[in-house]
Amino acid sequence: EITSKSIEQARLLLKQTIDDPELFQKWFGQFATSLDQQSEEHLCEQEENDEVSFQEFEQLLASGESIERNALCRFAYIGEDDSIQFFVNGQEKAVVGVGSGLVQYLCSCRLLKAEPLLDLNLSKTDKLFIYDLCQRNLFHFS
Repeated sequence: EITSKSIEQARLLLKQTIDDPELFQKWFGQFATSLDQQSEEHLCEQEENDEVSFQEFEQLLASGESIERNALCRFAYIGEDDSIQFFVNGQEKAVVGVGSGLVQYLCSCRLLKAEPLLDLNLSKTDKLFIYDLCQRNLFHFS
């Protein structure tokens, strides 16, 4: 049984979330990028990318290799410049020190071509960020 007290608590929690713009923004980013259960399970079943060292990753990037987003993944961002929030598959991911142009590019393209990536003048933090996404099987070299 779902008690009326439980329902009222849930209603109040939802009301607080809607009334707080920052909290609602975070909830919406998570909601908009959430995967359905079948996609979530399929993503978990996929094999991990081959272990590539960060140095090998940088060499592949510098050689012009493109990076493709996993077809199951959903990316979105909210904001701009220093106040950007990045969401992947229902989770907010920290982007401290990562260029907002890179976050926007990651969200807008499924296939990341090397030339536009290199045009962003990627910092080491940016490269580590992309490397981490690749290691989590969210992107892979195509």
